[in-house]
Amino acid sequence: MYTTIITGVYLIHNTINGKNYVGQSKHILNRWNQHRCDSKTKDYPLYRAIRKYGIDKFEFSILEECDIDELPFKDDYYIDEYNAYVPYGYNINRP
Repeated sequence: MYTTIITGVYLIHNTINGKNYVGQSKHILNRWNQHRCDSKTKDYPLYRAIRKYGIDKFEFSILEECDIDELPFKDDYYIDEYNAYVPYGYNINRP
């Protein structure tokens, strides 16, 4: 668990095929840990890719810190900016 709380929008980038996942969270660093755990059992495009390529082939970065009420708008913006929807990325629907 991380003690530093960062609220905002993040990017998970596959360094092999260039596909991206954009997400939002009230606690970004804990969310990254949750993604890594969920990738072992859940069946979503991002998690299947993590199992296929290995977690070490994915880069995690914070795109923008923002207030909680801005999260849906910022998330939508960056999903479009990074062309992150399936089949070009790993996002399957808007928040």
